[in-house]
This record gives sequence, C-alpha cells and structure tokens, in this order.
Amino acid sequence: MGQQHSRFPEPEEQDSFTKYAVIAGSSTGSTWVNHVLSSHPCVHSEDEFLMRRTGSLKAFHQSPQGIGRVLDVISERGLTSLQLSLPQRIARNGGRPCRHSAVGVKLKIADRDITLGATGNVKWVSEQLSRKGWRIILLQRRNLLDRLLAQRSREGTRLHCVVGKCNPFWLNTSHSLDCETTLSHLRWRHEQVRLIDDAFESWEGSGQILRLEYEHLLKSANSWPQALKFLGFASFNESCKLREEHQKRVQQTHREMIANVNQLVRCFKGAGHPYNAFLHLDERPASGPLPIEVPALCPHASSRNAQQEPVDYVLPTHSWFPRLVSNRSHDVGESSNRTSHKFAFAESARRGSRKKEAPSYSLARQQKFQVLRQQLAQSLAQKPKPAIASRPSKPWLPT
Repeated sequence: MGQQHSRFPEPEEQDSFTKYAVIAGSSTGSTWVNHVLSSHPCVHSEDEFLMRRTGSLKAFHQSPQGIGRVLDVISERGLTSLQLSLPQRIARNGGRPCRHSAVGVKLKIADRDITLGATGNVKWVSEQLSRKGWRIILLQRRNLLDRLLAQRSREGTRLHCVVGKCNPFWLNTSHSLDCETTLSHLRWRHEQVRLIDDAFESWEGSGQILRLEYEHLLKSANSWPQALKFLGFASFNESCKLREEHQKRVQQTHREMIANVNQLVRCFKGAGHPYNAFLHLDERPASGPLPIEVPALCPHASSRNAQQEPVDYVLPTHSWFPRLVSNRSHDVGESSNRTSHKFAFAESARRGSRKKEAPSYSLARQQKFQVLRQQLAQSLAQKPKPAIASRPSKPWLPT
C-alpha cells in the first residue's frame, strides 16, 4: 500500500511565525485594530488575554520571570489555536497553507496590563518582549479630546457591533464637559502619552517596533500593508485578505456630541495650544478604509466584492428613542441598575430599527398570522369546555 498523504500540512511543515503585541491605552481604537489584523487567515490573536485571568495578571506585575512565563503561555496557546483551526484557515486562504503565521496579544498600557512610572512594570515588559523575540505594534491616539469623548460614549453604548447589523445612529450620545475638569484630564493624558513614547524609545531602529496612529488609520488604508509586512508577510497582496467584522465609530461631529460646545470652545481658546487643535467642530469622522476598499491597493474586483455590503436601516419611530439615546448616562457614580434599564429600553428600540423596508413581506406575514389566529379561534370554539367542579366552602370558624 502506498504512503498516504494528508490533505493538510503538519504543523512542523510551516516555515515560520511571528509573535507580536498590540500595546495601546484605553479608547485608542486598539480593539478595532486587533480585530482587523486577526481577520487575516494566517494571524491569530489571544485578544486581551489578561482581562479575566487574575493569576496571569498578578504574575505579570510580580517579576520579570512571571512576565516571561505569561508570554510563553500566550504564544503556546496561539500556536495551538492555529493548528486546531488549520483546515478552516486553509479554506479562508484560498486553499493554500499558511507558510508564515503570526500570533499576537493585546496589552493595555497605563491602565491594567502595563503600568507606568517608577513603580510600574513597563521596563520589565519591554525587556521580556525583546528577550523573547516579540514585536511591538504601538498604537497611539493623538487627539486626546476624541479619546475622552470615545471613553464617555463607551459607557453608554456597546463597544463594537457586527458590520452589516450596526446602525451608526445607535452610537449617538451627548455630553456636557466641564472646562477645568476636561483640561485637567487632557493634561494627564498628554503626560501619559509622553511616558509611553519614552518607555519604548530604546526599541527605535531595531526593526521590532511599529508605531501606528489611530487618526491616520481612519483616513488612509496605507498602514495596513505596512503592518502585515512588519508581521512577516512579504507579499503586498496579503493586506487584501483583511476584513472588518466589528466596528464602533461614532459618526457625530464635536458640535453634535458636546452639549456645551460654545463654552468649551472659549475654554480651549483661553488655554491655547495644543488644545485648540483637538477641536474639529463640524468635521465628521473618517470611515477607516481597509485595503480591500481601495482599488489602488487591491485592484482585483473579486477581492473588493468579498467585502460585506452595508445594510440600510429604518430609524426607529418611537418618539422617545432619540431623547433616550442623547441622555445616556456617562456618570461613573450612577447606579448600574438604572443604566441597565436604560440600556434594555434602548435595545428594544434597536431591535425595531434593524428591520429592513419590506412592506410586501410584512403584509404577507401579517396575513399568515391572521389566518392562524382565525383557525386557532375556530378550534377553541368547537372544543367542548370541561365542567368546573365547585370547590367546597370552608367551614366558618369563630375568631
């Protein structure tokens, strides 16, 4: 009997793989970037590995050796996931095996996973990533006012929703920003950005770090081929395999999103540069194109047609819905019970808004239900009602 060959290559036949970490702060677009990169058929991400693993998170802050052990676990889990999903990944890759793969993780800096300052673990993390051969994608969001508004919006809306089933109007919110509190927050964020830049300054020139800016990703798709090349994918066409399965991008301008926008403009003018540069009152946020949406990057029509077409939605007709969305809570001290009730009411309106305009289908379904109701009523009328036995009355007892 001749030797049988497997349809899929064994794990050791794969040429190479790259380990990478997306390092970013909160409300910087890191979840979106991580989703897009891991949508490549030969890329796997462990997402926020330390979010719900308290033991690993504790080890990540105890010692350099603990950080090294956690990084080894992440890479082993990622390679195992790549091997287990090999048939599906080959199918997504056009029937070709992944000769090069990438395994990654998302680490939140200045918040949970990586802490700054003299007592933080940022130096240990930097040393262990370099020693273990990891590459760093450092994502920054330079417009700190947009970052603050995104953080406030996240407290009242979903983080992300599936493309094609997401109405951008669901993310509309309205906030009042106090002048002094906002300026103090922006100064604090500005100091954090400086500390993050300084923490990884030693990586410059090593070829193991890629700096991305969220604002540039929103306006141009040119950074995605650069990111995949950084992860070890030599072909420029590899970026055409990236997809966007989830999204969260607020479509509002600053004038629509900030309730006391005139007061904030006067506040920023008095504060001077760089706070004036953060304001774009009537500029609507860019859409964040992917290479598959740019003919110059992905000229093949089949690649562009593979992107899921957007779905048109009917806005809810409830008179209370716009008022409820604009007044969603962004106070940290508000009770979670009240917030959950407001979210539940908004969810019911969202479900109503997902229905497409199809009057003929709705009419046919109404007629079908009407016939079923009539048949049910006739069957109940013809069915004899059972006799109800009278219950014996309780004897009267003196009090």
